[in-house]
Amino acid sequence: MREKADPRNLVFTSAELATAHVKLAEKIQSEPGVTWGIKSVDDKVLPMRGGDVTLLCARPGMGKTTIMAYLAQREAENIIKRDARGREVVIYATWEGTVDAIYAAIIAGRGGYTSSDYYWGRVPMDKIKRNMVKAGTMPIMMLGFSTVRKDPAPMMTLDALFQAIESIEEDFNLHPTLVCLDYLQLIPNPGSSDKVDQVSQAIVNAKMLGMKMDVPFVLGAQASRRVDGYGVKLPTMSDVQWTSQAEQHTDKLFGLWRPAQTEAPDIRGRSPLIEVDGKSYEANERLLIMRMVKQRGEHGRHS
Repeated sequence: MREKADPRNLVFTSAELATAHVKLAEKIQSEPGVTWGIKSVDDKVLPMRGGDVTLLCARPGMGKTTIMAYLAQREAENIIKRDARGREVVIYATWEGTVDAIYAAIIAGRGGYTSSDYYWGRVPMDKIKRNMVKAGTMPIMMLGFSTVRKDPAPMMTLDALFQAIESIEEDFNLHPTLVCLDYLQLIPNPGSSDKVDQVSQAIVNAKMLGMKMDVPFVLGAQASRRVDGYGVKLPTMSDVQWTSQAEQHTDKLFGLWRPAQTEAPDIRGRSPLIEVDGKSYEANERLLIMRMVKQRGEHGRHS
């Protein structure tokens, strides 16, 4: 039975604040937090820590799921490196596709094949099985639906999702160190048809649960269509579709853009050059531009 919440726990005296300040400093200096593993990003972006909400905003197909899958894999590898596999876990929840597809995106590269080749059926079965022996026990848990498991499951509403996340620590004795929620706009909300309420509540609940469980959340949200008309098609803070809560409740907000998806090649079929913040880039398939437009506790606006 869970202990009854005491309103006194919302009150902090000056002595308690001073003690907490020192304890938090010790924790920050002993634990690296969740980082990106990319020097140019980590030089400017504060590590993600418990209670942080990071939002990735982009038009469809611009890299939200790719970035979240990368962060989930990286944090799972860090859990293994610090020998915490039996105590810590990464959680990934998806409404956009199946857990099978997201897992393939995370795990395929560790076996030397792509998720595209996997779904084409081009990867030899012995190679897939070897990969599962080597990497199949990565500390990642997923919430969503599968094309393989046929057992009935409840609708993954906002309430069901957060109850499931909260129960993992109790049921499996595993502490989440990162939670990724892919595609807020698709969360079913039987009690309301208002997308604004739905997406806003998801952001607020992630913030509250993150603080309660001491875990950072990364959220994927769609940008509004007006971004398609921008010269530099990087979403701004006001472009998060359906909500203004992103401005108030997120700690970090990034706009994503893959120019190869939006900019046409020249008459010779060559990738065009695009200019962002005074620098030119070839808009090929390998280019993804990420701009930080908000960072609580630090300056934002980095590309």
